[in-house]
Amino acid sequence: MFLRGLSLLFMVQTSLAQEALLSRNWGHGLRRTVVEFDVVDENGNPVSEADASVVFIKSDSLAHVKSDHGRTDENGHLKMGGFSTGEVIFHFSKEGYYRTSGRVWFQRQGQVADEVCWEQDKRYGQNFWPEKSQNALCRKMPCRVVLKKVQNPHPMCAVDVDSAWPDDLERIGFDFEECDWVAPRGKGNRADIWFVKGHGEPDNSGEGHEDLELDFGEPESGNGYICLERDYWSERGWLLDAPENGYEEKLVISPEGPFAKALAMGEKYLIARIRVKRDEKGDIVSARYGLIRLVGHVPGRGGVTSASVHFDGWMNLQENERGLESTYTKYTTVR
Repeated sequence: MFLRGLSLLFMVQTSLAQEALLSRNWGHGLRRTVVEFDVVDENGNPVSEADASVVFIKSDSLAHVKSDHGRTDENGHLKMGGFSTGEVIFHFSKEGYYRTSGRVWFQRQGQVADEVCWEQDKRYGQNFWPEKSQNALCRKMPCRVVLKKVQNPHPMCAVDVDSAWPDDLERIGFDFEECDWVAPRGKGNRADIWFVKGHGEPDNSGEGHEDLELDFGEPESGNGYICLERDYWSERGWLLDAPENGYEEKLVISPEGPFAKALAMGEKYLIARIRVKRDEKGDIVSARYGLIRLVGHVPGRGGVTSASVHFDGWMNLQENERGLESTYTKYTTVR
């Protein structure tokens, strides 16, 4: 009995010593971290039996990364815990839903609050300031995860465009029906969008810069775009259905601005409405809808390199179909 007690005491002391060593080696304090996930659909309904993969980050070394797995209960709830420096990465999936990934992490180095505080970051997930009372060996945090339902995937024409801009043209038009530039740049028949070289105001050095204009049609045509922020963590980061209203006809992109970078990096995207038809009263009776992303423009450099334009996206093959879930049955690369 005495030997058994001595052995147990040795095991406890060894465990505490190992944990202390881990804290010293990983610097920020390796502690027990518990995350309580509530998984819901877009309407706030619990999603049961969703599969989870959760990683509790222990250091910057991949050797210390271990993924744990779980499944939500009938209320869409799942509690998981592990030792970490405060950073947790998760992935949730279920058949019939789009996969959602994310990250939550505790602010460290004494940054605690009088009460629980959240800050959402589109790239880095959810920052969590725990209560002062949680600044102990065990940290707990709630996390709400939204899984988007797969609704109505259907055939659409998809394009991937990365083309040099002809030196002798100030504007070039793209035909989504033919998935090509219009003449003389390509074999398209009708320009759904005109890409136009604009001349921006001079900067502080006195040098001008080349803006990029996207023209979707004549004034009051009904053609246009809506610019939206991507849902960074969802596998389906874009709207599932195009809005009926709110479209603008012209977009100006300055290559030096943060907006241009957000478009080129995919943080923002465009929903397009083209080929609008109106009745005698001026009401829209039909249109084509699609999505355009990764829009970018590289100006020419002093006659040494030519300008180029790039984007990709997908467009419905039938009129008045506002669903944006594509099965990519027709995919065209334009160079």
